[in-house]
Amino acid sequence: MDQSRIRAALAAIAEQLEEEPASPTVRVLWERWADVHRGLEAFDTDQGRARHVLAFFGDKPAGTLAIADIDGAKGYRAQRLTKIRGGGPLRPATRNREVDLLNRVLNFAVNEDLIPRNPLAHAKPEPEDNIQHSKIESEAKLQALRAEADRPLMDALMVCLFETGARRKEVHTLRWDQLEGEWAVFPRTKSREPRRVKLTPRAVEALRQLPRFDDCPWIFANPQTRRRYNSRHLDRLFARVVDAAGLDGVNGERVTPHKFRHGFAYRARRVLRLPQATVMRMQGHKTDSAHRRYGITDEEETDEAWSVVALSGASNKTVDRKPPQRVPLKAPADEELHHVS
Repeated sequence: MDQSRIRAALAAIAEQLEEEPASPTVRVLWERWADVHRGLEAFDTDQGRARHVLAFFGDKPAGTLAIADIDGAKGYRAQRLTKIRGGGPLRPATRNREVDLLNRVLNFAVNEDLIPRNPLAHAKPEPEDNIQHSKIESEAKLQALRAEADRPLMDALMVCLFETGARRKEVHTLRWDQLEGEWAVFPRTKSREPRRVKLTPRAVEALRQLPRFDDCPWIFANPQTRRRYNSRHLDRLFARVVDAAGLDGVNGERVTPHKFRHGFAYRARRVLRLPQATVMRMQGHKTDSAHRRYGITDEEETDEAWSVVALSGASNKTVDRKPPQRVPLKAPADEELHHVS
């Protein structure tokens, strides 16, 4: 190919690039996405993740993103320290959720014809260990925490979390009009499906001890401002109770309010022997993978199970035991048939 034809091809490509409209930035797409999804229960969580996504991707044109940008963002986030769990590094699950949010925004932009395609559609998530073994599953742990609660508000909050297995945010944002006798109704949930939770007599009594203000709809409210307490403030109060009770987690995990939800799943499945589908519906889980992350069986139970198997094999002599021999059937002789008749 001669030089003139090469120049003509390059000129055509340059002219085509100039005619293509500039791709909107990730920040612009996020604002469009947020306007549509702002009313969802999980929006507050997405908004928190968006702060970290926009810090790295915000000013980048969405059409120019590549898988290499994902790797760079994960490397940047891997160096950050979380404010919980004693300032440890971020878990792979946290980084995966941030990339998942970015993908949802880009897919929304494709559906709205804001960009022609999602350039990160084939980004693979990092391997993650989602099983959490720490949980508040026993009455003894609950009583140890209640003994350190210095106000009825924290006592009622912990009892509700323990007895219902509801999500932390669902309990934090409870309103008085959501109580219908012994039932608590959650009209908006993370799974986008309404759910009812039955309150035990102990939970009803704990809520009855809380003050109720005429001009305040919230149950866990600040008596001075008559507004509901921020979730971070309630988490800090709970952390003080945990430290005072001396409650430690497994493998360095911090005991957070979410461990009540893990404990409820453990009691329902392992102690009360409720079917998995029933427990999933009670807790608002839509997929088996979400339920499996709760690690219903722990290592101690597994070790005990192996001991039972070994003991059973030794006592019944089932190891290397031959199967019973089957006796072949034979047809009766003629004289036997004559004798029977």
